[in-house]
Amino acid sequence: MLSLLSEVTGKVPLWWGLDASVGHGVQKVWAFFEQPLEFDDIASLENAPHFSA
Repeated sequence: MLSLLSEVTGKVPLWWGLDASVGHGVQKVWAFFEQPLEFDDIASLENAPHFSA
């Protein structure tokens, strides 16, 4: 989570909050941005949780 937070604050300068919960893995990550992000911007974060279908 700390790596993800550091990456988000470095790549997305206009944000104002993050709510995260970690238990047995990542349970939730809610980020609050001043402007909507494109999917490609979110998908390009190296420290974001990866999900498989």
